[in-house]
Amino acid sequence: MLSPADFAKDADLKQGAIASARGLRNTLLGVEIAYSRQGYLQAKATAPPQMDRTAHTVGYSISVDPGPQYHFKTIRWSGLTESQIQNLQSRWKMSPGSVYDATYPLKFVQQNSTQVPSGMKPGLEVRANPTDNTVDLVMAFNLRN
Repeated sequence: MLSPADFAKDADLKQGAIASARGLRNTLLGVEIAYSRQGYLQAKATAPPQMDRTAHTVGYSISVDPGPQYHFKTIRWSGLTESQIQNLQSRWKMSPGSVYDATYPLKFVQQNSTQVPSGMKPGLEVRANPTDNTVDLVMAFNLRN
Protein backbone atom coordinates (compact mmCIF):
# COMPACT_ATOMS: atom_id res chain seq x y z
CA MET A 1 0.00 0.00 0.00
CA LEU A 2 3.02 2.25 0.47
CA SER A 3 6.08 2.45 -1.69
CA PRO A 4 9.36 2.08 0.22
CA ALA A 5 10.10 5.76 -0.47
CA ASP A 6 6.70 6.92 0.83
CA PHE A 7 7.03 4.70 3.88
CA ALA A 8 10.51 6.03 4.65
CA LYS A 9 9.30 9.62 4.21
CA ASP A 10 6.20 9.20 6.40
CA ALA A 11 7.46 6.86 9.13
CA ASP A 12 8.20 8.41 12.50
CA LEU A 13 10.77 5.70 13.20
CA LYS A 14 13.99 6.18 11.27
CA GLN A 15 16.90 3.79 10.96
CA GLY A 16 19.60 4.69 13.48
CA ALA A 17 17.28 6.88 15.58
CA ILE A 18 16.48 6.25 19.23
CA ALA A 19 13.62 3.76 19.60
CA SER A 20 10.35 5.39 20.59
CA ALA A 21 7.03 3.79 21.52
CA ARG A 22 5.22 6.90 20.25
CA GLY A 23 7.19 6.80 17.01
CA LEU A 24 6.29 3.13 16.54
CA ARG A 25 2.58 3.80 17.22
CA ASN A 26 2.56 6.71 14.77
CA THR A 27 4.35 4.66 12.13
CA LEU A 28 1.90 1.76 12.49
CA LEU A 29 -1.02 4.22 12.37
CA GLY A 30 0.39 5.65 9.13
CA VAL A 31 0.48 2.15 7.64
CA GLU A 32 -3.11 1.50 8.72
CA ILE A 33 -4.22 4.83 7.19
CA ALA A 34 -2.53 3.88 3.91
CA TYR A 35 -4.54 0.64 3.93
CA SER A 36 -7.76 2.54 4.76
CA ARG A 37 -7.28 4.60 1.58
CA GLN A 38 -7.65 1.31 -0.31
CA GLY A 39 -10.80 0.19 1.51
CA TYR A 40 -9.18 -1.87 4.26
CA LEU A 41 -11.02 -0.29 7.19
CA GLN A 42 -10.06 -3.01 9.66
CA ALA A 43 -6.36 -3.17 8.79
CA LYS A 44 -4.19 -3.86 11.80
CA ALA A 45 -0.45 -3.28 11.62
CA THR A 46 1.89 -4.91 14.13
CA ALA A 47 5.64 -4.81 14.59
CA PRO A 48 7.04 -7.05 17.31
CA PRO A 49 10.44 -5.80 18.46
CA GLN A 50 13.57 -7.79 17.64
CA MET A 51 16.02 -6.79 20.34
CA ASP A 52 19.77 -7.09 20.08
CA ARG A 53 20.87 -6.51 23.66
CA THR A 54 24.57 -6.77 22.78
CA ALA A 55 24.39 -4.03 20.15
CA HIS A 56 21.72 -2.09 22.10
CA THR A 57 19.47 -1.94 19.06
CA VAL A 58 15.94 -2.91 18.23
CA GLY A 59 14.47 -3.72 14.85
CA TYR A 60 10.88 -4.00 13.71
CA SER A 61 9.36 -6.06 10.96
CA ILE A 62 5.92 -4.67 10.19
CA SER A 63 3.14 -7.02 9.21
CA VAL A 64 -0.43 -6.11 8.32
CA ASP A 65 -3.65 -8.06 8.62
CA PRO A 66 -5.74 -6.06 6.12
CA GLY A 67 -9.14 -7.60 6.77
CA PRO A 68 -11.80 -7.32 4.05
CA GLN A 69 -11.82 -4.57 1.44
CA TYR A 70 -14.82 -2.23 1.64
CA HIS A 71 -16.59 -0.45 -1.22
CA PHE A 72 -18.57 2.77 -1.19
CA LYS A 73 -22.34 2.32 -1.36
CA THR A 74 -24.23 5.56 -0.59
CA ILE A 75 -24.04 9.01 0.91
CA ARG A 76 -26.95 10.80 2.52
CA TRP A 77 -26.81 14.55 3.19
CA SER A 78 -28.77 16.25 5.97
CA GLY A 79 -29.17 19.72 7.41
CA LEU A 80 -28.92 21.50 4.04
CA THR A 81 -31.34 22.83 1.46
CA GLU A 82 -31.98 20.77 -1.66
CA SER A 83 -29.87 23.13 -3.80
CA GLN A 84 -26.97 22.96 -1.33
CA ILE A 85 -27.18 19.16 -1.36
CA GLN A 86 -27.18 19.11 -5.17
CA ASN A 87 -24.16 21.42 -5.22
CA LEU A 88 -22.15 19.22 -2.85
CA GLN A 89 -23.35 16.01 -4.51
CA SER A 90 -22.08 17.29 -7.88
CA ARG A 91 -18.62 17.77 -6.33
CA TRP A 92 -18.54 14.33 -4.64
CA LYS A 93 -16.26 12.06 -6.70
CA MET A 94 -16.49 8.68 -4.94
CA SER A 95 -18.96 6.61 -6.94
CA PRO A 96 -21.05 3.67 -5.69
CA GLY A 97 -19.13 0.42 -6.02
CA SER A 98 -15.70 2.05 -5.93
CA VAL A 99 -13.15 1.08 -3.30
CA TYR A 100 -13.91 3.13 -0.19
CA ASP A 101 -11.16 5.63 0.65
CA ALA A 102 -11.62 6.36 4.35
CA THR A 103 -9.63 9.61 4.02
CA TYR A 104 -11.79 11.03 1.21
CA PRO A 105 -14.73 12.45 3.24
CA LEU A 106 -12.45 14.67 5.36
CA LYS A 107 -10.52 15.82 2.27
CA PHE A 108 -13.84 16.52 0.55
CA VAL A 109 -15.04 18.73 3.42
CA GLN A 110 -11.70 20.59 3.53
CA GLN A 111 -11.61 21.13 -0.24
CA ASN A 112 -15.24 22.27 -0.36
CA SER A 113 -15.36 24.35 2.82
CA THR A 114 -16.43 27.43 0.85
CA GLN A 115 -19.53 25.52 -0.29
CA VAL A 116 -20.70 24.89 3.28
CA PRO A 117 -23.13 27.55 4.52
CA SER A 118 -21.70 29.99 7.04
CA GLY A 119 -22.22 28.86 10.62
CA MET A 120 -22.68 25.19 9.67
CA LYS A 121 -20.42 22.40 10.87
CA PRO A 122 -20.23 19.05 9.06
CA GLY A 123 -20.37 15.76 10.89
CA LEU A 124 -19.74 12.35 9.41
CA GLU A 125 -21.28 9.02 10.31
CA VAL A 126 -19.61 5.99 8.71
CA ARG A 127 -21.74 2.86 8.55
CA ALA A 128 -19.54 -0.06 7.58
CA ASN A 129 -21.57 -3.15 6.73
CA PRO A 130 -19.51 -6.31 7.33
CA THR A 131 -22.15 -8.48 5.65
CA ASP A 132 -21.44 -7.12 2.17
CA ASN A 133 -18.30 -5.04 2.91
CA THR A 134 -19.91 -1.76 1.90
CA VAL A 135 -19.94 1.69 3.47
CA ASP A 136 -22.89 4.04 3.76
CA LEU A 137 -22.16 7.61 4.82
CA VAL A 138 -24.30 10.26 6.46
CA MET A 139 -22.91 13.80 6.13
CA ALA A 140 -24.91 15.91 8.58
CA PHE A 141 -24.56 19.68 8.79
CA ASN A 142 -25.46 21.37 12.06
CA LEU A 143 -25.24 24.90 13.40
CA ARG A 144 -21.97 25.66 15.18
CA ASN A 145 -22.29 26.30 18.92
